[in-house]
Amino acid sequence: MSPAVFLPILLVLLAGGMIALQAPTNAILARAGGSPVLAALISFAVGTVTLLLVWLASGNRPRVGAFGGLPPYAWLGGAYGALYVAVAAYAAPRLGLAALITIVIAGQIAMALLLDHFGALGLPREPINLGRIANVVEQEQFDRLGKQGIGGKIHKFMTPSLGRQDAGAPGQRSELPADTTLGQPRRASPSVHRDATACPRGV
Repeated sequence: MSPAVFLPILLVLLAGGMIALQAPTNAILARAGGSPVLAALISFAVGTVTLLLVWLASGNRPRVGAFGGLPPYAWLGGAYGALYVAVAAYAAPRLGLAALITIVIAGQIAMALLLDHFGALGLPREPINLGRIANVVEQEQFDRLGKQGIGGKIHKFMTPSLGRQDAGAPGQRSELPADTTLGQPRRASPSVHRDATACPRGV
């Protein structure tokens, strides 16, 4: 994978982890201040200072006139973010972080499909079709695995025989060879087959 592709993927992965950290962090502020709105305000104030410092260090200085022709909805991104932060601070201690993130992803996918379907906000128009719906269902299945502990699920899928329990004896492991690989028992050596099929002496 080229660095031009790997770096954005890594940054998005880190940003996703920070979104997961944001909700319980703001929930602490909400409990202390008694209001998820106050928690969101503090969060955005800290975020504003952080972004201001990063912007000043970047050296970017756009012309003021560049913003003059923007449509009114272009200024509403901060309002969307503020609403999300306040709702997440309220819901995280009540739903749990895994459920919160799963529901958030479902809302993001539904809104993305609608925006693409109508080509809203300057996006290229991509009508909803069965293929895209199938991708959404597949994503929901992946999110459900993540909610239940995706690491264990993937490990169990990749090694289905390891740790499998015998249906007839609850709580006991099946009697498969210890060196089973991906659910396939070890093949017996040719000498074992010869000994098993040989006639007993004296018969």
